[in-house]
Amino acid sequence: MMSKFSFKGKNVLITGAGGGLGSALARQLSEMGACLVLSDWAFADITELKLNLPENCTAIPIQADLSVPGMAETLAAKATEAFGHIDIVINTAAIGYHALMTEASEDRVRKVFEI
Repeated sequence: MMSKFSFKGKNVLITGAGGGLGSALARQLSEMGACLVLSDWAFADITELKLNLPENCTAIPIQADLSVPGMAETLAAKATEAFGHIDIVINTAAIGYHALMTEASEDRVRKVFEI
């Protein structure tokens, strides 16, 4: 499906890039010529991902914990500073919280949706 679109030279910010879906998208987009900002709270994961992308891929890892208020704005500013502009944002960042709705705290449920 993604082959119908040209990502060559597009600046793409991927949140949650250290995870399964985010890293898979990063690998595919790098092969299609995209310039990537790889973001995750786990800096080691996105640094390793960058090392495993094609040599000709421009990729910048930026650590960001999107559960921290204001961090999304900081990430956006750093990504824009790195490439001048961002064409596409792919948000795969997420956290899990497993509880019965009757036992779930409002604060924890809110945090899941705010990321």
